[in-house]
Order: sequence, then structure tokens, then C-alpha cells
Amino acid sequence: MQLLAVSALHVRLPSIHRTVHAVRNVSWSLNEGEILALVGESGCGKTMTAMAILGLLPDSAQVTGHCSWQGQQRSVRTSGTRDPLAAEHAAVIFQNPQTALNPFFTISQQMGDVALASGRVTRKSLPGVLVENLARVQLPDPSAVLKKYPHQLSGGQLQRVMIAMALVCRPQVLIADEPTTALDVIVQAEILELLRTLALEDGLAVLLITHDLGVVASLCDRVMVMYAGEIVEQGAVKEVLRSPAHPYTRKLLATVPDIDGSRTALEYIPGRVPDLSQPMHGCAFKERCAHRHGACDRVPIERVLKGGQSYRCHLNDPYEVTQP
Repeated sequence: MQLLAVSALHVRLPSIHRTVHAVRNVSWSLNEGEILALVGESGCGKTMTAMAILGLLPDSAQVTGHCSWQGQQRSVRTSGTRDPLAAEHAAVIFQNPQTALNPFFTISQQMGDVALASGRVTRKSLPGVLVENLARVQLPDPSAVLKKYPHQLSGGQLQRVMIAMALVCRPQVLIADEPTTALDVIVQAEILELLRTLALEDGLAVLLITHDLGVVASLCDRVMVMYAGEIVEQGAVKEVLRSPAHPYTRKLLATVPDIDGSRTALEYIPGRVPDLSQPMHGCAFKERCAHRHGACDRVPIERVLKGGQSYRCHLNDPYEVTQP
């Protein structure tokens, strides 16, 4: 069942000297129990996309677009207000739990504030709810964890606390913004397995923001590739990673080392990301693309391949060209 659909999302960030068009005409959807990856280079607009639908951008941000929650239409956000989507249906876990938690308060105080603010937990039931959710994320001795301060827990334990804090609101959608970046490999695997379990057993829908294509391959069902504030390709993970259609997706995959060591030199993407404060003419990737031709000065249309994989490019058949 489709839970969330976002259409024609634009985010502009005005300042004294310029306005940055950080997200450009982005549309996507998320289904119950699905893990959807949003990948791309740093600064491409991944986090901005998620924060916009939650109403967590500064009041100065100019956000337009629409979202549909289980078929019910609503504006993504109006200036100076918060979209109730965040409180009603969605929760977010951030990249660095050490900075997301207040060092002066215990885990119990911080989780309790979030639970009570959600309006779904009473003070009488609060202690049991906190213990239940910490146990749900597989933290041993939840009662002892609640009495501790953030500095008394490891990075992996803190990230589990952040997930439990999100779950205490009983969301249907969990937005995970680079949830394993600051963790070692073993703990990363444990956190990813936990997210997969929550999706499979509880039907939780997850939007995973990441730049780690290995994580995408092992965890996610679908993937969206973002470049310069636009979605340039999306589809099932197996299809996109096995047969990337957009030249940017191909280059992105070519920068990842092979596990068997068959590639001795990693590729890179030449050139620079376009200035998002300037008008965009045609394809955003054209200045860095090896397949550029005259048509690239026009805005590319979305093309749909067999199996539902789609990409925005002027190449009619992306597999006819030799991959650089």
C-alpha cells in the first residue's frame, strides 16, 4: 500500500546576495514496509528533500509542492508553519547521535519528552513504553540505559536510542539520514539489520538517505539517484545497480571499488557541480557528461524502461552507448 507520495517539490533558500534552488521539481513515493534509498553526492539536496516534507526547514525557506498521505492531499509546507505530517505519521533519525542528544539530560528524560510530545503516550504508561521500545531495538538492560547520560553509551548504543526515540511516536514512516556514517563496520551491519527487521515485521516504511552504495545494495528495495537537486534516475535496486541508465549513475557506481580488486584505479567524475543559485538550462549533468550533444541544452524528459526503471536523459537507449 502506498503511504506517501510527493510531487513537484521545490526548495529555494534565499539570502541577501543570492537564492539557492536546492531542490528542483522532485517527485517520489513510499510504500508500506519498503526501504527506499536516496543517494547522491554531498550537497545534492538529499537531506533538504526529507526536511521539506517534515516542515523542518527554516521559516525563510521557500517550499512549494504537494504530498499525498494515503490518498489525502496536502500542501508540503506553507511559510511560517509546520506540516503536521511529522507529528502524525513520520519520525526522523539523524546522522550523528552524539550531537542529536542533549549531554545534560538522561536518556529517560529525552525519550520521555519526545513520547509525551507525540500525544500518544500518557505519563502513567510512559516508563513501560520507554523500556519496551529500547528492548525493541535490542538494547540490553533497558532500565539501566534509561538512567544513563549520552556520554556513557557507545556510538552504536546511541544510534539505537535514537531509533527507539523515533519509534516511541509510533510512526509509519521513518526517515534515516546517514544513520551509520559515524559507526564502525560491525555496528553498521547491526543497525541496518535492525532497520530491515522493523520494515519486514512492523510494516515500517523507511526513507534512507545515504551516499553508501554498498548499504543500498544490501538493504534497500528501491533507489532514487539525485544530482544538483533533481532525481535523475530511480527504480528497483537490482535494476539500477546492475544496469544504470543515466550517465551520472554509471559514474557514481564506477567510483566504488570492486570487492575482488579487479579495478586497480578508481574512476572519478570530472568537472564541478553546477551553481544552484544560477538558472539551470537543459540537463544539469551536461558539463560533466561524456555523452553530451546538442539536445542536452534542453530539459530532458523522463524515460521509463522495462520493469519501471526511469531516468531523465536525452539518450533514447542508454545501453547503445559505450560506458566511459
